[in-house]
Amino acid sequence: MNDTARMVGLLRRLRTETNGAVVEAMEQRGVHYPLSYGVAAHTIKKIAGEYGTDHSLALLLFSQQVRELKLAALYIADPARLSAGIMEQWTHGMTPELADHAAAVLFCRVDHVTETALEWTGGDDRELQSMALLMLGRAATGPDSRTLPDSALETIGRRAVALVAKTPDDMRLSQAATFFLARLARRGEAQRDLARALAGTLEETPGAGPEHLRSEIGWQTEYL
Repeated sequence: MNDTARMVGLLRRLRTETNGAVVEAMEQRGVHYPLSYGVAAHTIKKIAGEYGTDHSLALLLFSQQVRELKLAALYIADPARLSAGIMEQWTHGMTPELADHAAAVLFCRVDHVTETALEWTGGDDRELQSMALLMLGRAATGPDSRTLPDSALETIGRRAVALVAKTPDDMRLSQAATFFLARLARRGEAQRDLARALAGTLEETPGAGPEHLRSEIGWQTEYL
C-alpha cells in the first residue's frame, strides 16, 4: 500500500471521530484551519501511533491542509530524519496548537535541537524564534536533557528576554520565552537563579509581554 492510500485510510478513520463542537469552539477562539474535523488530540495520537514511524508518510500528511493530518504527521515523523530545513518549512503558518504539539512531540527530539534553536533565535523571524524557545524548553527537561550544553541554554535565555523587550506586545513570543525560562529553571539551583535574574532585567520594560514573563517566572520559580 502506497503513502497516498495509507493517508486516505488514516483520514477515513479520523473522520469517524468528527466533533463539530470542537471545530466551532476553535473558530470562536480565532483558531482557523482550511479543514478541521475537530478530532481530539489524544485520539489523533492514538490512531497515528498505530502507523509507527513512517517518515515519507509524515511528509505527505503534513503537506495537506487538514488539521488532523498535520497533527498525525507529528507523531509519525522520524526525528532522526527531520532536517532543520523541513522544520523551518513546517513552522511557517502553524497555528499555536500545531506549534505546541510540534515542539512537544517532535522538534524537541531532533539531534540538532540546540544548534537549530541558536540559529532561529539569532534571526528575525518571530515564528521561528517562538518555536525555538518552545522546542528547546521541552528538550531542556526531556530524557536527553543532560546532553544539552548549559552555555547554549544561557545564551538562548538571554536572547529570550531581549526578544521580549524588543517586541513587548507580542504575547505569543512572551509565552514561549516564559515557557523556556520556566523549563530552564527546573534544571537546578543555578539555572533557577539565572531564570529569575533574566526575568528581573525586564523590571523597567513596559508592555504586556514583559509583565507576563516577570509575573510567571516569579511565581513558578518560587516553588522549585
